[in-house]
Amino acid sequence: MEVRDRHRLARHTVLVMAALVICSITAALLCRTDSQVPAPVRPDHPPPADPGMIPLTVPETGRLLAHPAPSGAAGRTWYAAVRAAGISS
Repeated sequence: MEVRDRHRLARHTVLVMAALVICSITAALLCRTDSQVPAPVRPDHPPPADPGMIPLTVPETGRLLAHPAPSGAAGRTWYAAVRAAGISS
């Protein structure tokens, strides 16, 4: 690959990433991300049939991603597949 092609590729990549950032921000501003049911107005208000999903916060994301690594036979199979694929952390 020639140097001038790399420059074009880098410029194109930066422009595409900038466009994706603008689209992501616009979509986040237009969409309502909170899917929880509104709080009850009065104490005798019955609970909803479907409480909705909790908002995905930074601590909740960390809790979901902090699962233990597989162990036993499943772990050996998983690690063998990772090594075979050439994936390193």
